[in-house]
Amino acid sequence: MKTNEVQGAEPQHHNEIDQLNTCLVELSKLYGAQQPEAERLLAEATNAAAHLNDRIVQLKADAYIDPLTGLPNRTAYDYDIACVWDRQLEHTIAYIDIDGLKVCNDHFGHPAGNRYIIKVANCLKLHCRPDERLYRIGGDEFVLISITDSVEMLNQRLEACRASLATSTFDDGQTPMSYSYGCAHANPQAGDVLHKMVTEADRRMYDYKLASAARKRMNKAFNERYHALDTFDDYFDAQDRIFQALSLTDTGRYLFLCNVDTDQSHWSQNAVQDFGLPSGNVYQMDKVWSQHIHPDDIDAWRQDIEAVMSGKKRRHSMSYRAKDASGRYVTVTCSGIRLDGNESEPTLFASSITNASIVESTDPATGVGDVRALIAAIEKRRELAKPTDLVALKLENIDRINAVYGYQTGNDVLMELTGRILSQLPESPEFFRSYGLQFVLMFDSQPDIDLSDVAQRLQQTLMAPITVHDIYIVPVAHTAFARYSSMISQPLTVLSGLNRRLDAEMRCAAPTHHSPSALTQVGDFAAYDRRDKMTGLMRGSDFLHVADTHRSAHPNEDRAIVAIDLGRMRVFNEWYGRQAGDTLIAEVGSALQTLQADCGGIAGYWGQDDFVAYLPGDRRTIDTLYERIWRIVATRDDSVGFLPAFGVCPVGSEEHINILLYDHAKAALTRARHDFRDRIKFFEPETYAQREREDQLLSAFQHALNQGRITFHIQPQYDMETKKIIGGEALARWKDEDGSFISPGTFVPLLERNGFAVTLDRHIWSLVFAWLSERLAQGLPCVPISVNISQTDLISVDVAKQLERLAMRYAVPTHYVKAEITESAYADDPKDVTTLASKLRSLGFSVLIDDFGSGSSSLSMLQNIDADVIKLDGRFMSVETGQADKGESIVKSVINMSWQIGLPVIVEGVETDKQIAFLHELGVRYVQGFYYYRPMPINAFEELIADSASIDPRGILLQNSSRTLPPQHGAAC
Repeated sequence: MKTNEVQGAEPQHHNEIDQLNTCLVELSKLYGAQQPEAERLLAEATNAAAHLNDRIVQLKADAYIDPLTGLPNRTAYDYDIACVWDRQLEHTIAYIDIDGLKVCNDHFGHPAGNRYIIKVANCLKLHCRPDERLYRIGGDEFVLISITDSVEMLNQRLEACRASLATSTFDDGQTPMSYSYGCAHANPQAGDVLHKMVTEADRRMYDYKLASAARKRMNKAFNERYHALDTFDDYFDAQDRIFQALSLTDTGRYLFLCNVDTDQSHWSQNAVQDFGLPSGNVYQMDKVWSQHIHPDDIDAWRQDIEAVMSGKKRRHSMSYRAKDASGRYVTVTCSGIRLDGNESEPTLFASSITNASIVESTDPATGVGDVRALIAAIEKRRELAKPTDLVALKLENIDRINAVYGYQTGNDVLMELTGRILSQLPESPEFFRSYGLQFVLMFDSQPDIDLSDVAQRLQQTLMAPITVHDIYIVPVAHTAFARYSSMISQPLTVLSGLNRRLDAEMRCAAPTHHSPSALTQVGDFAAYDRRDKMTGLMRGSDFLHVADTHRSAHPNEDRAIVAIDLGRMRVFNEWYGRQAGDTLIAEVGSALQTLQADCGGIAGYWGQDDFVAYLPGDRRTIDTLYERIWRIVATRDDSVGFLPAFGVCPVGSEEHINILLYDHAKAALTRARHDFRDRIKFFEPETYAQREREDQLLSAFQHALNQGRITFHIQPQYDMETKKIIGGEALARWKDEDGSFISPGTFVPLLERNGFAVTLDRHIWSLVFAWLSERLAQGLPCVPISVNISQTDLISVDVAKQLERLAMRYAVPTHYVKAEITESAYADDPKDVTTLASKLRSLGFSVLIDDFGSGSSSLSMLQNIDADVIKLDGRFMSVETGQADKGESIVKSVINMSWQIGLPVIVEGVETDKQIAFLHELGVRYVQGFYYYRPMPINAFEELIADSASIDPRGILLQNSSRTLPPQHGAAC
């Protein structure tokens, strides 16, 4: 993790250094003529540059380093934790709070307190791993981030560190030093939320502090030393313990108590954490807290709180916006009461603050559900696999209303628009405000309802003029939609998909430029230049609107949407220069501007080299346009290596023009880009639907994985000589929610194409090791099991290390696991496969060459890889076909060769009596196939091997291996 560079200061100094370097160049030119003077100026400039560099280094240190401990500070922590969440890293965090620092400061002085802080920091440093990071984020607070340890592991290390620290004492030589800590774990990819993790760590830290035996020993030592039972307890037990306990009863609620006479206040630690207060003890509360209150709310807050402090009123109750520790304004509600004192008791002001961003699941501005409620609603539908329709809405320019008229006016506009949305819908949907000015509507899926119509109607509703506080405004809105026949995707995946669709709708919309005085003009919010300056064409979103208007007027015309790509424009710019590329794009734009006159069509521009056209759908018109654009590109390309591509989506009768149709054209365009013989492709609904089904299947796979429905069956391997089972191959199986199994031929190739095979394989590896471990622990019979190693595994993980870790974790001897590596994997990366095979054998795993003879690298693989067993591709066993003679010859050759080099062979795909007879003639011993056993569930396999007489736990007898084989144990492994 790297901290960010100092913002603002460093670029300025770099400019000064650049100027000095320029001076140095000029001085070097004058060096020969005026050598002494030049040398003096050169020395001065060099010294100045060095001084500026020193200042930059110091600025970095001041900005990100705690000067007392040398640790990264809160600024560095805020940046690093944001990076961890941006990268979706699974991690554990520890909150650490020094015990009794205030007591140390008050009784021994702040220098002693500083020594205490340094001692704790150094002790924690010694117990940190190299890949972890420790921060001091406040007076007595530290944070540790670990991306390797679990909560349990980190707890153990922190407890060991605390025990080591306890051998040190305060300056009195008796009171032991100590700290309290709390750890929490988060996995962003699983939908965990940062503030929940932080709150959990903070809660656990205070639970530890309240129950800590070390703190009690500190109390005892301090009290015995000073004979004052109330001294230390007044600081913590009598005040903090009750105070903190009450504050922890409800997440997102804070307590503070102010002594009005002395203007000193005590805040609960969760408020210190969530709002970044300097400490729990604050002097001049109004000055400190007012820095967090939004400028638009500060006057009202100050007027009310001053009335309470002066005694003019007893109660304080109001809602306002306050800046939290991340710099984000959140809505808080503060309720407090003044308790007047007397000569012996101070006047107190006691208050509680509620953070609506944490406590509530309702957006405070609009009253609809917030993002947490949205995620929970998606998760609930996901559990039921419920058919769901979603419509996303994005508003623009509300920030301008906030800037000119204030947030209250902006919120009133949002409330009005929220009411409009609900009034337009026939049924009451689930309605949420997800992020910023983005909203999401969620319905039970109704296939007979056209979602594009719903989205368009909502967009028109939102963009109608609105009057709020006598201000007349026309907002700008964008919409996108998605339909899930079965809600099985993760919430973040669903929201990301909606965001991508909204981005596609918005990405080419021109920015708006308004002066505050113009905001009240009718339509001003929607006014902007609708033409791209380079091409002269409409921008994408405007194109869709104009094309849809034309379609509404001519619903029965034969029309098509054409997505146009000029072909590898980035490479074109690298070869011929950016200016030539811009000229080419401008020429294509000029050609497309004539569509209206040529064929009654219109065109738009999405950016880069992506154009779109709406024109008559006959092939002649489309071919003519392609020929025209191709000639423009060809005149700019000497090598004739850049070919335009067209994706065509015919527009159905009564069909609206929207982003979904353009998406269909883009899908056809993707196919055209990869076909150099036919650069015009038409949308194929079945291909698109297949892609959608595959996307849903990938999401369903992740869901099944999380629910434990991805398991394995075992196909036994059989010794025809001894009539015993000598092993098995673990084969992945996906159990559907109804109990049936999804065919591996459906999902395994899909996972391999999309790079998720490694997820499946690692899961199966873990299950196999766990199963073997359980049987070994119970003394039950078992045989070696093969696991598959895919090409994706070789690229993504250290396979040898992964299998070694699993063997150690589950205490399984490595000879019980065999690694099957396919010949195709070797063909793609022979060096890595050869290295892997050697590593696996050195660890005690057997290595099998799977599907031998299926590719062109069989002999090379056999020569280079130090393997234990050959698995002959089952396709060669099709000896009953017209190719029987060839198949027999191939099998004979492989068998003879294997005997000559001392490698045993397993023949796969054995299904018939003829195949068995043929293999007997060749002296083949080991087979795997339906003839003897089909793949079976684990419980069936366990029943099969329960009789020790039916198995040979030694597995395949390796003819050329010097490794020690597992001994014969009879009934048990």
